[in-house]
Amino acid sequence: MFTEERNTAEAGLDFRHAEGRAGERDFAGHGMFESEQLRSRDFFQSVDHPAMGEITLPGPPFRMSEVESRPGRAPSLGEHNEELYCEEMGLSRRDLARLRAARVV
Repeated sequence: MFTEERNTAEAGLDFRHAEGRAGERDFAGHGMFESEQLRSRDFFQSVDHPAMGEITLPGPPFRMSEVESRPGRAPSLGEHNEELYCEEMGLSRRDLARLRAARVV
């Protein structure tokens, strides 16, 4: 049976090729980090993370010659609270400290 003989990545690739479409296998979890194709295209980017040190993340899914890609990470929980509450919303730093002490933010 088709699905008993293939894992999901192989099955997806077989379907794409059968329809005449190019494609790379589907990845689950850390499988993408093992892809020779993605490594050879410099798809992965090293980023400094404040809690984890240097980590490797997937890059953008495509590149455009006129656009510079900047590697980055998702912000940590609460990382931009002061900027948002004080600079954008006008809350005083003292009031923000009170909210933090009350574990509201």
